[in-house]
Amino acid sequence: MNKLRILLVDADADRLERVSVSLEEAEHTVLPVTSLEEAEEALFVRKIDVAIFGSPFDRVEMEIFVERLRGIENTQKNAPRTPVLAADESIPVFPGWTSGTDGVIDVHLTAEFNSEILYAAMAAANGTRPAMAARENAQEAGAKDLPLFEPEKFRQQVAYDAELTVEIIQLFLEEQSVEIPEMLQALDEGEFQRLSDVAHTIKGSLSSLHATLARYHAQALESAAKNRDGAGCRANLQALADDLGALEPLLLKLRDEVQ
Repeated sequence: MNKLRILLVDADADRLERVSVSLEEAEHTVLPVTSLEEAEEALFVRKIDVAIFGSPFDRVEMEIFVERLRGIENTQKNAPRTPVLAADESIPVFPGWTSGTDGVIDVHLTAEFNSEILYAAMAAANGTRPAMAARENAQEAGAKDLPLFEPEKFRQQVAYDAELTVEIIQLFLEEQSVEIPEMLQALDEGEFQRLSDVAHTIKGSLSSLHATLARYHAQALESAAKNRDGAGCRANLQALADDLGALEPLLLKLRDEVQ
């Protein structure tokens, strides 16, 4: 079996030492740290194969740690996804978390684990990811065929009322200039419910405008926020912001034409 480079995070110093010794006896390389701050610093100085949490930390801080881990992976060409495991089934269970779907902890290990269990957990952590990534890539490829803006359908919806057309466009531009910064702030602060709520609001506005591509990304953002998927939220929020940047001149053009 391959020897692993393990980032071991545990606030209990005695347990951290015991587990580190056990893993090193199995000839794994262990980087033991007692805080998330140290864990984040370690990501930038040493490549790791797996991160194991031996005790719980603040949920938002853990989400930020994993998001930074995924961000580092995204900057590295063909970098494998690093599994994030919990060393005890009871440790990482926070309200609203579900192992394997929360975007933070992939798999729960048993309290007494060995190399075989560790390898199996890592395989399980990444076992569903290729299919998930393929589905997401296919969905995004399909999104490229969606229209950015369908002005004729929008005008039909408002019965070709010039005053109403201008009013809706103006209101949307004013609201989205506030909503995008609010969503960014919500994401940075780990407020997924607020992010989901704002994404839902802007999704409705985009539906009324017949801005189909942006609506697609708003829907994807709302879903990612409901699943507390930080990386998915950031990717879809960036896509939505790009859509809105391209949509704005088209809306202004229509506004000027009907005034």
